[in-house]
Amino acid sequence: MLLPVLTVLISCTGCENELFNSGSSDYQDHTWEIQLNDDQKVIEQTVKGIEFKFCLLNEDSVPSTTFQEGENLFFYFSTENTRDENLSFDPDFMNFGVNTFCKVWSEKGDTIGKPFVFGGMNLIGSGAYPFHKGESYKFKFPWLYSFDLWNSLFSYEEELETWRLLYTYFDATDQEPLTKGKYYTKFSHKFRFSRTIDEPSLHTDSLTFKINFEIK
Repeated sequence: MLLPVLTVLISCTGCENELFNSGSSDYQDHTWEIQLNDDQKVIEQTVKGIEFKFCLLNEDSVPSTTFQEGENLFFYFSTENTRDENLSFDPDFMNFGVNTFCKVWSEKGDTIGKPFVFGGMNLIGSGAYPFHKGESYKFKFPWLYSFDLWNSLFSYEEELETWRLLYTYFDATDQEPLTKGKYYTKFSHKFRFSRTIDEPSLHTDSLTFKINFEIK
C-alpha cells in the first residue's frame, strides 16, 4: 500500500537567495549547462516570467560541483512565479518519474541511476496546484536515502521508503555513495501552467538543465 509522506516544500529549503547572484552564461536553445571549472554553481534562468533554479548541494547546503567520496549530495530545483498574475501547476509538472530528474551518468555516458523510481499517481486528486504571483515551489532530494535524513526533510511518521510529492508517489532506490570520478546530471521538461478559465495555459519550450560534477 502506498502511503503519503509529504507533499511539497513551499518555503525555501536548501539554497538561500544570496547564493543566486547571476544566471548561467551558457544559453543555447533553452539548454543550460554548468561545467566543472565554472565559477557559477547554480543554473538560474527566467522563461516567460517563471524563474527556474537548479543546482547540486553539498551536505552543508552549499551549491557545489565537487564532492568528497562518501559524501551525500542533494538535487535542488525551484520555480518562482514572477509574473503579475496568479497561475496553477498542471499535474504533469512534478511527474519526474517519467523523465531524468535526479538521474546521474558517468562522464562517459554510462547510466549510474536515480535516488528514486516512479511509484504511481493519485488520480483522485489530479487538479492543478495554486502558484500565486511571488510564490515559489522548492524541492530538495538526497542521493543517499536514510530514514533519519528523510524524516528531517519530509516529516516521516513511520519508517517508509515510499514518499509522495504532490500527487506522485516515489520509491527510494537505496543508492550507494558515488565513487571517485566525474559525472553529470541532466533533465528536460516542457513546463505548463494554467491561467484563468478564459485564458490559454502558459507553456514553455523544452528546457534542459545539465550539471557536470566530480567526486574526489
